[in-house]
Amino acid sequence: GGVGLAGDMARGAGVDFNLGGMIGRAVGQERAAVALSNQGFMPGAGGANGRVQDPRKILDTARSVADTYARSTDEILQATSAFVGLTGDLAGARAIMGDLALLSNATGSNLTDMASAAASVSTALEQGFAGTAQQRMEATSDVMRAIAGQGKVGAVEIKDLAAQMAQLAAASGEFAGKREDLLAFVGVMAQESRKAGGSASATQAATSILSFATNLSKPSKAQQKMLAQYGLDPFADKGKTAVKSPEEFIKEAIYKTRGNLQALGGIFSTSGSMRAVRGFANIYNQAGGGAAGQAAVEAEIATLKRASLDRAEAERANAEVMRTAVAKAQRFQNNLE
Repeated sequence: GGVGLAGDMARGAGVDFNLGGMIGRAVGQERAAVALSNQGFMPGAGGANGRVQDPRKILDTARSVADTYARSTDEILQATSAFVGLTGDLAGARAIMGDLALLSNATGSNLTDMASAAASVSTALEQGFAGTAQQRMEATSDVMRAIAGQGKVGAVEIKDLAAQMAQLAAASGEFAGKREDLLAFVGVMAQESRKAGGSASATQAATSILSFATNLSKPSKAQQKMLAQYGLDPFADKGKTAVKSPEEFIKEAIYKTRGNLQALGGIFSTSGSMRAVRGFANIYNQAGGGAAGQAAVEAEIATLKRASLDRAEAERANAEVMRTAVAKAQRFQNNLE
């Protein structure tokens, strides 16, 4: 009777004791690992991606991550495939998947969306990155934790923003500066756009940041006239190959126009572009402008920039998840399989 009761409780928590079902999943996972091995092989590439990676080791890695973070092996393989599909980097996907599973647990985010977001960040970092592949994965994890931390103090949680990361990464490519810092700051802009800039959703916030970047990289004649009136130059170099860092230019535009929304509307001439700036302008004006307004803008930006979700906090949140019945049932299921 006790055994029967225990079995009923396990089934109620989601455990599947059907042998045929478990064998079917094992076969499917083996097939997915082989597909990943083929997908990640890049003939002529340096490092691990230039060699055929053993499907059994790929599967072992996926099962280890699944057991550690109480996810299904299928989830881990699907997220790995999403990362590889966007980057071609199977070695990087295997290296970062544990960090992404931890962050997914800590924030309640969809793991595949998280992997796709991290892939967009990794691809953006690849341009001009001086470090090793491992260091790029570490930098990718840092950016993802920054975005997650901003979501805790801002208006858009990472589980909603993760699916929009491709747009934010594309926007960051228009600006001059260290790519890691730019990727983190476009996250700050998205938070402020949703919080007080007029964006109604995470999607609209991300679209606004991309509009901001495009709008400044190709200013119209009317924009150029307004920029000249206030002594503003959006470009970082004489060759006009990159726009100034968004943090630098937003603050410069607000301070030189003294928060005049009509003037700012002429400088950031599309509704999307203005949604990326209006929140900061409102903070400046609500503080009374001048030195007080500048201090308020600086404080808001500083709060969002230092809001990175550190590993200790992610581990704490993950520990809470791991204590749930669902997590225990998933680990039991993994061991049965």
